[in-house]
Amino acid sequence: MRQLPCGVLMRFLLILFVITITGCASNTQTPTQGNARTQDSSLLADFENETREEKAKQFETLANTSRVQGDLNKAIEYLKQSLAIYEELSNMESVAVNLGNIGYIYQTLGDLDMSADYIERSLTINKAHGYKRGIATNLVNLGNINRMRGALEKAIQYYEQTLTLSKEIGDARLSAVAYGELGLVYREQGYFDKAITHHQQAFRINTSLNLKEAIARDYGNLGLAYHNQGNNSKAIEYFELSVLINEAIGYKQGLASDYNSLANVYGSQGDLDKTLEYYKRSLKIFEQIGHKAGTAGQFGNIATVYQSQGQFNKAIEYHKRSLVINEEIGNNIGTAIQCRAIGNIHRTLGDMDKAFENYKLSLSISEAADHKL
Repeated sequence: MRQLPCGVLMRFLLILFVITITGCASNTQTPTQGNARTQDSSLLADFENETREEKAKQFETLANTSRVQGDLNKAIEYLKQSLAIYEELSNMESVAVNLGNIGYIYQTLGDLDMSADYIERSLTINKAHGYKRGIATNLVNLGNINRMRGALEKAIQYYEQTLTLSKEIGDARLSAVAYGELGLVYREQGYFDKAITHHQQAFRINTSLNLKEAIARDYGNLGLAYHNQGNNSKAIEYFELSVLINEAIGYKQGLASDYNSLANVYGSQGDLDKTLEYYKRSLKIFEQIGHKAGTAGQFGNIATVYQSQGQFNKAIEYHKRSLVINEEIGNNIGTAIQCRAIGNIHRTLGDMDKAFENYKLSLSISEAADHKL
């Protein structure tokens, strides 16, 4: 049976309770005034709990909107408000979900220690209550943290645990996620054939489930693997397949990612004009949807192209625009990368003092974020 969202389920139970009392009244003795007050108080408490739960759901919706728009700190703020309500209501499954989501966003921001803390807290609750799907999701994110830290073998262990658990509970979607993440690790290790095999497994599952967004992502991941393998024509073919799906379903963030990937392929071929064209297409979409992290990333990418063209002042301008946004959204890794890039340009220009200043700043930020550049 399809599980109803918590708020919907609570509304159904409350209505059912009221109907049951009304229907039985003609066949039973009229309750005393005291009992009636007790029942009224009970109904009022249920209503208040429903209102609080609905409020928590609203905060979750606001958090998701902020996340999609790339305003990650705002998303965390909303999720923490939702979390506080669920803790008051002792809704432990939703507490675990919110803790995991907060951890995921900290991961995106590059604060891996904070991310691990929240995900471990979520995992503890999920294990205590036997929420296996929640456990599997936590394991994926712990794998991602280890992958970002460069602990690839440990990441593989987490992803394989996810795969085993997802098969046990019959969650094909999570199995596809695990195959996809394993593919990314194998690609980073240079095992491109193995990466392609795992992405194809993810693709087959997502196709059987008709998950269009996931299928587009699989095409994109296959494109990345073929690109790393040096097969640029195949990479472009898969990126363009992803473009077609994302255009059809109106998934703009995925489309922006596709344009970014195409830009990278053309950049590796030395076609800087086409590279710049696709980075700007990606930037336009990220700006349109208000995705700050994506916007910051594309400013940095465009700066790199201008640097390659010898337009150093323009490159510094775009790196600084990226830097401002990364600082605003608390993306420590992005901030450190832009500082280092600006340092590289100043070194090229012979301004060693400014180069050293930016390198020192980049190092301090990356060390604080527990991330090696």
